Amino acid sequence: MTNKENMRDLILTYVSGLLWFYGWVEKKTLYRMVQEMLETPLDEEVFRSFLEKAIESGKNYPFYLEGGFCGHIYADRKDWILAEQAKRAEASYRPVSAKEASLAAENNGIGLWGDTEKKLIKFFRDINNLTQKNAEEVIIEIKKMHQRNISTKDIIDTFSKELVFKSFEDFQTFLSLVTDTLNATPLWILKGWKPEEFFEKYEKKELKPLPRQQKLFDDIPQVSAPEGKVKRNEPCPCGSGKKYKKCCGSPGGEEKANLRDQKTEGKDPTLEEWRKLYQAAKNFKEEKPWKWLGDNEIFGIEDPESGRIIYCSIMGWGGQVFGITAYYDSEGFEALREIITGEMDDYNPDVMLEQEGFSATFEDREELEERDRKVLKQLGFSFRGDNQWPLLRSLRPGFFPWFLQSDECRFLTVILEQALEVAQKAKKEPYFLHPENGTILIRAPRKPGKKVNWENYYYSPPASEKQYLSFFHRDELMIKKVRKSMEKTEVPWEVDVFRFAGIIRKNDHERPYFPLVFLVVEGSNGFVLTNKMAAAYEEGFQFIDSLLELIKTKGNRPSEILVEKEAAYFLLEEFCKQLDVPLKEVKKLRFIPEIRDSLNRRAPM
Repeated sequence: MTNKENMRDLILTYVSGLLWFYGWVEKKTLYRMVQEMLETPLDEEVFRSFLEKAIESGKNYPFYLEGGFCGHIYADRKDWILAEQAKRAEASYRPVSAKEASLAAENNGIGLWGDTEKKLIKFFRDINNLTQKNAEEVIIEIKKMHQRNISTKDIIDTFSKELVFKSFEDFQTFLSLVTDTLNATPLWILKGWKPEEFFEKYEKKELKPLPRQQKLFDDIPQVSAPEGKVKRNEPCPCGSGKKYKKCCGSPGGEEKANLRDQKTEGKDPTLEEWRKLYQAAKNFKEEKPWKWLGDNEIFGIEDPESGRIIYCSIMGWGGQVFGITAYYDSEGFEALREIITGEMDDYNPDVMLEQEGFSATFEDREELEERDRKVLKQLGFSFRGDNQWPLLRSLRPGFFPWFLQSDECRFLTVILEQALEVAQKAKKEPYFLHPENGTILIRAPRKPGKKVNWENYYYSPPASEKQYLSFFHRDELMIKKVRKSMEKTEVPWEVDVFRFAGIIRKNDHERPYFPLVFLVVEGSNGFVLTNKMAAAYEEGFQFIDSLLELIKTKGNRPSEILVEKEAAYFLLEEFCKQLDVPLKEVKKLRFIPEIRDSLNRRAPM
């Protein structure tokens, strides 16, 4: 082997190792890093030539080139990684020695593992009888999931299902060791720093090391209700971080606060993005995959840009609605499953209106908005007949189905294309969507070169863990006064918080939303005591204020408060403790369900 070949191999090893730490790096920056490791000068053009020829050779080098960047083969979320690195502009790349780069380039960095990984390997071997190689493979997969921003909870759920624990103590040990392993993993988004290192060096509170196992399940956040009038220079109680006078206290600010969550992010799609989407929709419609694939077949597609999984169901088997519905994450999977199995009511606003995802259906031309028809006219697309016109919508919790933004347009294009691939594969192979272990097919993007390739894997979506807001009132003097002067009656109150199926539309530019309704009913006769609307759960302090005002007006406290939903229970939990009013969760309330259903049936759409 010549000196030039030795130099080339050494450079490619350093590149592979550095990218194992950093994920994606500009070529110029990568050149400077490699230059610092070498004892002899390196021409930048020679460096670039080595990289390009390595890719052209077809050998399994663990990196690829894209534009002015070089990325590790596992770092398939380039835009997200670079965006996260840019947020940490004050941080430098973690210094990596030539020895570390060489070890990182070999066998997925196993040579860099420390005591934490060794303890986890020993645990796997002792408790689950895994071989050394199998234990290492599990740890590598755990680290990959962490690199891609999959939550600790989902990682734990995924692997705890595949392992056998002899006792609860073993499971606790597993949680602790996995958490320590994640804290000791160099992250691409932290420019190669481990979370614990980054926290110590840059004191970023939002990047604290992951908590130990006893804190893996997030505590319910407690938010205090504002007391009295907020002064102009005080922080705004809405949580925006601005002063009150420049936020909700400004002219029109209260209305802005109510609509804050309605603002859509991102940019409108370009004409070319629209063209790709409508072409994908046209191809999907012409193929009519619902003729052989029932809506009970659920599969997942991984977003190439965000890495999130969206779960899809193709509609049309019943001959009524044609298209595809797609909901994000475990919550979306459970919602689809409940709809398909009939566990969910025909239309449950509390579930249906809280989903995030997309719908692509084929409707009559009259169902389209003027904005839809304008885009189609610009593109030169035209469709004839009933149920032929694509109606493409973004779904967000609490909001009316709305027009797509640029990133949504790109992903819905991917969804339609990959759903058609899945359907065609399932037509040829009947068991493609029915693995024996009951897992769900996931289509995942892989980028060995410029072209995105798609692979299949099977996955068990973890049970969704819902989190709720809980509020208490800050005016402790008022609370003490109410407790002391207002006796309890013998009558309970029923309380519920639910999505109203009627839409609130302020103007043609803001996205319409489905407001939350806070309803209080006397438990002896069903008389409505008070009701209030808000745009989002974050504004729940308004409900607490409303309830306190009701108690002050009536001059007494209820014997107890009855709820039937977790969201309502947690909303009131802290406040009920303050007032010394028992809070009880029941299977079904006596009066509120009928009132709620009546309101939603009459809701204007």
